[in-house]
Amino acid sequence: MRKFLILFLIVIISACGTKKDRITGKWKLISYESNQKINNRDDYVKAISQLIKTTSIEFLDDNTFRGTIWNDTAFGNWQLHNNNLIVTDLAGKNSFSVKIKELGSYNMTLEEKNGDFIARMYFEKK
Repeated sequence: MRKFLILFLIVIISACGTKKDRITGKWKLISYESNQKINNRDDYVKAISQLIKTTSIEFLDDNTFRGTIWNDTAFGNWQLHNNNLIVTDLAGKNSFSVKIKELGSYNMTLEEKNGDFIARMYFEKK
């Protein structure tokens, strides 16, 4: 019985994987919300709909990424620091950090804060 329990714990721990293992792969934006002030609700809904349709990102095991947003493609490097995901362009000039609010095997929630502005991006693994 003890051997079975030890084996069971090893399997469970292995299945969870590291944060890097869970984030590596292709992700598709499925939802976006923010506390942004909205002047024209129809335009905002159209913009968010287009954002969701066009946004995806792939985090590769070698800590590089490629992503698409608004039909523009970006390449660069990524790293994890505590509960933050930091992406940097290939030239190393522009860096962007977001908080990882949730990271499961197939879902990820990222949060951006800038002053009073807060945005949450919800991703699903492809």
